[in-house]
Amino acid sequence: MKFSPEELAQPAPDLRYAPNKLHGDEIQAGDGTTYQPAQPDEWLDGDEVEAFIRRSPAIELLLVDDTANYPPPVYRIAGNTTAAWTRRLSSLYLSDDGLPDPTTGWGLEARRWTTTDGRDVLVFRVSC
Repeated sequence: MKFSPEELAQPAPDLRYAPNKLHGDEIQAGDGTTYQPAQPDEWLDGDEVEAFIRRSPAIELLLVDDTANYPPPVYRIAGNTTAAWTRRLSSLYLSDDGLPDPTTGWGLEARRWTTTDGRDVLVFRVSC
């Protein structure tokens, strides 16, 4: 199965991914809000993602499409976050040992990001 972000999320034209090797990557919103990784090198395993969503069901879920042109586009995973995780995202998530689905060759991973106004966000990326 080929990765298609449109099957999982909606384009977020108000968000722009800004790679920055010196200070760390950011996602910048049109309203001036900046999103930054809370722990840049630490991806969450599936159980951690599920626990995070259960604790904060209103958390914003974003998807960065690393398979596209650079800088990669950002998508919003809309709707009920618990349903999005249990019905779609969890089956596409990396295994606990960090391996993608062998039948597709890719999987999703998530990291916790925070905004300049203190909100937590889960940012999903494709891992091959």
